[in-house]
Amino acid sequence: MVFRGEFTVQTSGHRDMHEITGEVGAIAARSDIR
Repeated sequence: MVFRGEFTVQTSGHRDMHEITGEVGAIAARSDIR
C-alpha cells in the first residue's frame, strides 16, 4: 500500500495516528482496498 508510506511521512510518526487510521480505513473501504 502506498498510503502507508505517504501517510507515515506526513504524520512524522507522531501526529494523529488515530485520525490517520480512520481516514485510511475510509479510503480503503471506498476503494474496496483491503
